Amino acid sequence: MRQHHLFIVLLAGLLILLCALCACGDAQAPIPIQTSANTNAQESSASINTDTDPSPKGIILIDPGHGFDDPGCTAYDGSFTEAQITEAVAGLLQKELASRGWNVELTHDGRHMPDAELLYDSAQKMPIQNDINVNPQEWVCDNNLFSKYERVLYANARNRETPVILFLSLHVNFVETSAQTVRGFEIDYYKDHPGASAACSFSETLGRILADTFHQKVKLFADNKKEAFVVTKYTDMPSVLLEMGYASNTEDAALLASVKFQTRLAQAIAVAVDNIF
Repeated sequence: MRQHHLFIVLLAGLLILLCALCACGDAQAPIPIQTSANTNAQESSASINTDTDPSPKGIILIDPGHGFDDPGCTAYDGSFTEAQITEAVAGLLQKELASRGWNVELTHDGRHMPDAELLYDSAQKMPIQNDINVNPQEWVCDNNLFSKYERVLYANARNRETPVILFLSLHVNFVETSAQTVRGFEIDYYKDHPGASAACSFSETLGRILADTFHQKVKLFADNKKEAFVVTKYTDMPSVLLEMGYASNTEDAALLASVKFQTRLAQAIAVAVDNIF
């Protein structure tokens, strides 16, 4: 009888010990390393997608002025062309805006132009512009130039696919006279455009940021229909043209050729985009 009682006591003790060990194991069991890594990767991916998925914002469409067989103006000393500067700044601006979560595209990369079929299709959807009395279908040319009219057709075609909330055309200024002292920024928009309110707000904000950042003069023009540029007048979205400096001025030319200046300029433009859109 005593042996039977001892056996029961030992069995009960063994069961209590096993339960305690199981409880400790459940409380201290670590998350497997692989599972933890997978969880982190999924969270990181989700975070990136959320931050950089800009579909609700629409597209910022950057147009590097000139390019291909059209170099634009040339620096006073021949050290660079306008197309080289506009393409460089456009590339930096695209990266800067993308890092801020914007969906940004370029009208061209200096090597490839939009397919002519796309431009013809876009032209068919535009009415004849009475002030120039030329059918938009005649805007498409078979050459190695991406004309201002073709840029309008491309921007409008892109806007029909995904809303473009800002079209920004980048250029470099030049004075043909001997007045090489003229320098600074110029910003233009078409005052009677349906999107003039947004274009005006962006232009004014950008002007203040440029003046504060570079301590240079900024000329802002609300152009009438006769004065307005083709790319700010016929595009379907708010459109602004930025002259980034004068290639005919020694100080401006030195800045335009500087990667540091180009980078700071791209950042300044991106801040203006953030503030307005």
